[in-house]
Amino acid sequence: IVRLQNLYGDGGKNYLSCIRKQRATGKTLAADCERQIYPMWAGTAAEYLVQIGLSHWYGLWHLSVSDATTHEAFARALPGPGEVIAVPTEELGLSKVARPSIALTCRRMEMLRMPGRPTWAESLAEYLSGSAEDVF
Repeated sequence: IVRLQNLYGDGGKNYLSCIRKQRATGKTLAADCERQIYPMWAGTAAEYLVQIGLSHWYGLWHLSVSDATTHEAFARALPGPGEVIAVPTEELGLSKVARPSIALTCRRMEMLRMPGRPTWAESLAEYLSGSAEDVF
């Protein structure tokens, strides 16, 4: 079992996948500036999933990038003419749900000779560079 969180990429319908399109329109985007997320591009996840699938390891895996950010910071890192406005969670009508702690997979990743987990910004840079075509 592999648990992923905050996965994004072309064709996705979740918030992180859609804000790239919204940033490109030039419209103002209100983004949560409080909740911590670990956004991972689907291509980054695919690389790790292949390594896990080829290994003899089984069980529960939690794949994530190595550091956290907010929806606001993620949105600001995307190219686009639109303005990003920082809004507290509750003002967006969202609740502050307690998130499970990150389960570290570093030991197993080392056993598989998998590289260290990228930061969210590194994963995003790879996605924005057009590397998505090279993954599949």
